[in-house]
Amino acid sequence: MKAQQSVELFPTLVQMFDISDNIDIPVLLKLCKTTNIENHKLLENGKSSFNTNLSLLHNNKLANLKKEIQNCINIYCKTYGVPEDEMYITNSWFNILKKNGSVLPHTHMGSFISGAFYPSVKEGAGSIFFKNPLWNEQQHFQFAFTNVTSCTTEKIGIKPQSGMLVLFPSWLEHWTDINLAEERITISFNTHSNKQIKKLHSLI
Repeated sequence: MKAQQSVELFPTLVQMFDISDNIDIPVLLKLCKTTNIENHKLLENGKSSFNTNLSLLHNNKLANLKKEIQNCINIYCKTYGVPEDEMYITNSWFNILKKNGSVLPHTHMGSFISGAFYPSVKEGAGSIFFKNPLWNEQQHFQFAFTNVTSCTTEKIGIKPQSGMLVLFPSWLEHWTDINLAEERITISFNTHSNKQIKKLHSLI
């Protein structure tokens, strides 16, 4: 007997976009190469501008990229059920992983939507992985699952491509597997609502 109806309750929204058009990738890569970067506790064999430049996407040279990303954020908000033009990019930075580098599991506290843009992806670049928020380690020890489904999987990976933007809820735990490319560059950012931004400005 087949189930009369199946409903996947409480989905976690992750969206991918190709925004390679109308973006000057060489200018972006040059900016990454000439900006100060440092070691970061979440990066293995990699460096980040997180501690030196948290306003990367506010650079006038990247105005088109910021505009394209904001358009995608608006689409994400509409799909999610949040009013369009409510979420805006606040802090942004870039990470550079060397060969055999990786990013450790983490979330982006305080933000609503986070994102990763991949300007130029080389063969062997590590995938970004998201942990299934409904995955329960204790339950999986008790049962021997024979099939990996959306209900039983612990994680889902997305292989980056040149020009790909990935948007996801900031609370969703994510990381990368080992990077096998000579170099892997990611532009990352967070968003906050108008209300959060106004509150922040009132405290300054």
